[in-house]
Amino acid sequence: MAHIFLSYVDSTSRVKPLRDSLTRQRHQVYSLGDFGYSTSAAVQKLSEFDVVIAVWSEGTDSDESFLAIATEASRLERLISVRAPGFSTDTMPESFRQFPSLPVSDATGLAARIAALPPASGHKNLPAIRPERAEGVGSSGSAPYRIDAIQAPAAAERTVSQGPSQTASNQKAVEAEAGRLAH
Repeated sequence: MAHIFLSYVDSTSRVKPLRDSLTRQRHQVYSLGDFGYSTSAAVQKLSEFDVVIAVWSEGTDSDESFLAIATEASRLERLISVRAPGFSTDTMPESFRQFPSLPVSDATGLAARIAALPPASGHKNLPAIRPERAEGVGSSGSAPYRIDAIQAPAAAERTVSQGPSQTASNQKAVEAEAGRLAH
């Protein structure tokens, strides 16, 4: 079992099959969310990981957080580069083109690279792995928050009938609340 840091850009749904495959192989898989989305906190802990897998895809070549993690993993000799479907190594920053890069679908090659790296030495003081969030309204999967969809009140909670003065009063209350939230 290896402690793996999975670095990627965009939604968690993009790397979910890879994460699930690694988890089924009994690896402990972490990502930036497990460090409160703090790049500096994650980079400080990279030496405790056995492997850092950088998933190269559109946008990774200009994402400061992704590049900082990949650079430190390279310095620590823990980096394994994998490419998303359709992503060419030509679009990777030149400093990373020297490393062999696997297609993300090459499970056998990835397993061999993980097994070839020696475990990180020393004590591991890593945070608990946060449970994966279901995606919802306002959630990109990589966002540190989730907003649930607004639902209409249940039938029992609805007012059966309102007179004209109650309707006007309710309308003013809603407008006042909306104004407060907008500012």
